[in-house]
Amino acid sequence: MATPSELAKKCKSTIDNGLEYVMLVLPRRAGNRARMVVFSKPRLYGERCCENADGHAVVSVKALDLLAWLAATGMIKVEMGGKS
Repeated sequence: MATPSELAKKCKSTIDNGLEYVMLVLPRRAGNRARMVVFSKPRLYGERCCENADGHAVVSVKALDLLAWLAATGMIKVEMGGKS
């Protein structure tokens, strides 16, 4: 299982490489009919792509939205970087 810090690094790498989405494997089913997966407040939406052999949901989430969600829930701290 990835830590919030590891997820943030994956999101940053995804964005730095010009990509928009990250794939998450959720340790639960996402429901048979649901195409959208909603994470707790503040809301974060992901699209269910499939289920793996263990029945866990594979979800596509926008990397920038996931970073914002991690910060809003207090799982990561966002700091401004750059040259002085």
